[in-house]
Amino acid sequence: MIEPITPAKPASLEPAKPVAQETIYATHPSDIFVRDDRHRQLFKRKPLEELVDSIREVGQIQPGVCHWNEEGKLELLVGERRLRACLFLQTSFTYYIKEEIEDPLLLEQIQLDENLCKEDLDWKEELRAKERMHAILQKRFGETSPGKMGGHSLEDTAAHIGVGKSILQEDITLATFLAIPEVAAAPNKTIAKKIAKRLIEQVKRRDLLNKALKTSERLPIEQAPLTEQARAEARLLEVQRSPEEREELRAKRAKLSPLEKQLIYYNQRCILGRMEERILAFEDGSFDIICFDPPWGVEFTANKRESAGVKDYEDFAENYSENLEDWLRLIYTKLKPDSHLYMFAAISRIGFTYDVLERVGFITHRIPIIWWKKGAHAIRSPHKWPGQAYEPIAFVHKGGKKSLVKLGAPNVIQTPMPTPALKDIHPSAKHPQIYRELLLRSAQPSNTILDPMAGSGMFGVAAEALTKTHSLNWFQIEVDEDYHNLQLLNLAKGYEELAKETAAELPIFESEAPSGDFKGFSPGTPEWSEHWANHPEDQDAMLKWRKDKGGEGR
Repeated sequence: MIEPITPAKPASLEPAKPVAQETIYATHPSDIFVRDDRHRQLFKRKPLEELVDSIREVGQIQPGVCHWNEEGKLELLVGERRLRACLFLQTSFTYYIKEEIEDPLLLEQIQLDENLCKEDLDWKEELRAKERMHAILQKRFGETSPGKMGGHSLEDTAAHIGVGKSILQEDITLATFLAIPEVAAAPNKTIAKKIAKRLIEQVKRRDLLNKALKTSERLPIEQAPLTEQARAEARLLEVQRSPEEREELRAKRAKLSPLEKQLIYYNQRCILGRMEERILAFEDGSFDIICFDPPWGVEFTANKRESAGVKDYEDFAENYSENLEDWLRLIYTKLKPDSHLYMFAAISRIGFTYDVLERVGFITHRIPIIWWKKGAHAIRSPHKWPGQAYEPIAFVHKGGKKSLVKLGAPNVIQTPMPTPALKDIHPSAKHPQIYRELLLRSAQPSNTILDPMAGSGMFGVAAEALTKTHSLNWFQIEVDEDYHNLQLLNLAKGYEELAKETAAELPIFESEAPSGDFKGFSPGTPEWSEHWANHPEDQDAMLKWRKDKGGEGR
């Protein structure tokens, strides 16, 4: 039989001094006052039920902590879950009294310390608790400032809570976004971070563009004239200017940066507003080619895999059915007597789409062009259905006399799949190569072309890429301001930059895994599952990597 070993007593160890025993009180749980604004508001059912069973069996082992507040009420500081369990059992609640603590900040800190030690704290409550804890400690011990000794730093708070400084910084940053309903509605902190990152990027873009386009003090910038009358008026205004006015305008233009000049030019061609209203500014018979990509009415946002980094748009089946004919009649009037229309559509509704096109007056042979997005085969249920790797494009004529430029081109066009980096905040952004291929099939030099629902603006990017050979007079319309801003920045980047594989940007949140590399995701997380479903070609490698790592996951 092996005898237990008693560790030797160190020679320097002093006997412990007796500590004054605190009195434990007991009362009915209903006698304890609980503030409505306590930091913990949500209590998970299962852990609470387990605590009830434990107290029923062995009693309340750990007392709570209370104090007498300014109103003379016995107020709970620590132990609300124990209090709730005792109330459910209608048994006495035991507690200590901390009479010596009167500082309200220290009382609140005690509550926060207790809650931050719990693993079942709701993620939003945890963020708010960390943010409040840092604020309390800075109020108690002073804020840090450059060139001044002392104060309580973020690093001090991180050490107090027991987390890393970068994680605490992320959590405090994210806590400031909880006032935004979209962030607060996120199911977990990972999704909330992605939503916050998208919102930060949208604000950055808006600020950048406002700064670049805010040139009223230097140069009046107006929308490009869209009708012959407007163009005649612009020419007349230019002729009527005095030599001094012309010189002043020239000097102001010379002060603009290259980026400002680019964005001003693109902003004249990227028209913000509803297609149904903005297209009326163009004269009837203005366009040689129109590429039209309306919401397909396939409940896109309901059926796609959720991604917090994008901004969704409405895509209701009834909208497509009710509005498609009106949209196409407007487009028909704006096309020249002999012209081409390329219309992206859902394969499930291609028959209905052709019926409406023919009813409006377009000439079609009802055989779509197939856009094959090589490498794209995402599907919500890969165990049931094949992945989606193509889109149909209805190619139709108005008049029937405009010939194709690229003769004998096949009715299948292959391009790389649009990557998440390329799509950015737009969930269904297209690769600019598809627009380039369509334009090369139909466009003659100096043709006037339009995309009336332009999304991320890849139509304009492709048109600009053909400037040297075609000098296309292009326009695009978009109703959403954030997508409109994305268009301007995509145009500033240019076709070559967007078409190549772009390097992953540094994440705003340091702990965020880099996009497109499954080794940056922890097995079992939503990001891991999303990459698994969207990239079947990686699944064998993911399984091997997970096994080698010893992680858990799919």
